[in-house]
Amino acid sequence: MDVFIANTDKLRDYYYEKIPKDAKRSDGINMLKASDEVIMAIRGLQYLGYYLYRIWFKYIQLILDSTDIVMGAKSKVMGPILEILDISDKDKQHILTNLKPVPLINRMPNNLDILNNFINAIQKQLADTAKYQEVIEPSARDKMYREMIAFIYKKDKLETVIEDITRLKLLIPGLGKSHR
Repeated sequence: MDVFIANTDKLRDYYYEKIPKDAKRSDGINMLKASDEVIMAIRGLQYLGYYLYRIWFKYIQLILDSTDIVMGAKSKVMGPILEILDISDKDKQHILTNLKPVPLINRMPNNLDILNNFINAIQKQLADTAKYQEVIEPSARDKMYREMIAFIYKKDKLETVIEDITRLKLLIPGLGKSHR
């Protein structure tokens, strides 16, 4: 898990470095006035966030089971991430009830602080889940945990993560809130 998190951090840093300091405002970037390089960097961060979001949802039940939070309090684990995406109450209720994601087309923020918070929150929950599962008896470890580790192990190379995100860009254009 540590290598995967480090690789996603490297990719985030790569995109972040492409954005000039004067464009790194807390109120977001006006995508209509931004240079092509800034737009590509923001989109890269949006797709990285989406990539992590899909992995997070793939293992959300394991994440919930690996917390000390009692059932019925899913919103305490999932709520902060869903809030970042500005998801409607109706969609939040659907997500919390069914543990299924909603489409994120035109929902990914272009605000760098929000994107970083989103990416950090998901990375932290994935890492915390792995740490929790590592300290319990091997026989008590969840089968889903073994599946998650096997999946993440396949993503240990930065090139693999980049390839996955490139595929997402082709499959899901227009992920961000505003685009040209």
